[in-house]
Amino acid sequence: MPRPGSFALCDMRDGDGDSGELDAAELMDARAYWIRAVQRDFFGPELQALQKVNPLSRESPVARFNPVLDNGYLRIGVRLQFAELS
Repeated sequence: MPRPGSFALCDMRDGDGDSGELDAAELMDARAYWIRAVQRDFFGPELQALQKVNPLSRESPVARFNPVLDNGYLRIGVRLQFAELS
């Protein structure tokens, strides 16, 4: 059964005799697409600054979390930084 949010991917697929169901790789591609789309919408200036290796604006809501680009994803390293590891 196709999952919500993955229908856009169905339209982009090619092949004949498709059952309409997505395999694991297609679901992962759809997930990656939507994560990047949402990050682009909400953190566009931050993504552009990090791609150009420029500092983030002080007004950026993620600047204090030391964000990095990782394979095109905006990631913040706050979880492990503040975790109690003993």
